[in-house]
Amino acid sequence: MLEMAQAYGVFANNGYKINLHPILKILDNHGKVLDEYNPPSSPIFGRKVLPEGVAFIISDILADNNARLAEFGPNSSLKIANQVVSAKTGTTNDFRDNWTFGYTPDFVVASWVGNNDNTPMSNIASGITGAAPIWHDIMTYLLKDKAPHPISRPPSIIQKRVCSVSGLIPPPDGTSNSCETRFEYFIKGTEPYKVDPGLQNVRIDKTTQDLASPNQTDNVENKDEIVVTDATGQNYCVTCPHPNPTPNP
Repeated sequence: MLEMAQAYGVFANNGYKINLHPILKILDNHGKVLDEYNPPSSPIFGRKVLPEGVAFIISDILADNNARLAEFGPNSSLKIANQVVSAKTGTTNDFRDNWTFGYTPDFVVASWVGNNDNTPMSNIASGITGAAPIWHDIMTYLLKDKAPHPISRPPSIIQKRVCSVSGLIPPPDGTSNSCETRFEYFIKGTEPYKVDPGLQNVRIDKTTQDLASPNQTDNVENKDEIVVTDATGQNYCVTCPHPNPTPNP
């Protein structure tokens, strides 16, 4: 837990790794100080291990309550009322460990739920039902009566309007291929310049109604669909039907 708190602290500290010091002072039975930790006077210390722009974007993603609506709903334990807090849950596949981590520029809170004998838990399905309520109570107490303190945007970060689905530049206003848009953060030099193509005429497998394989020649037809390409070059048909399996915890 100490290592994970230190890792999430890197995001909270704009990319600087600050070593934790659980023991602040040691006294003998007469009150004499045997050892004491004295933090540096500078507000920025430690070793920079991550660009501040990367740390900011990760923190912004983890603070976006709308991004986790589908999984956790609008009022989960990861939401702290009237505050801007970045948070992340985690659960091992065998349900032996259940984590929640969250932070502001002032506090990092880590919580863990599990069995001391390392056996799987029977009533924990996700991080939101196990460690998150504990994390929520601690963070709420720490931030009580404090003004919101969001992580500041560094100069290396710009904001740009992009198409919500593809992440590409919206077409000129008034075109038939106009898309729903949102503002997104980018590290300078990584922002998109390609215009969203909108509907594309693509080859569709008649059986699956999804994109045909590159070498497929039979049982195909051409249709106009919205297709996005990820960073690895893989195509995904947004408007094609896809299986929607029900999770089985």
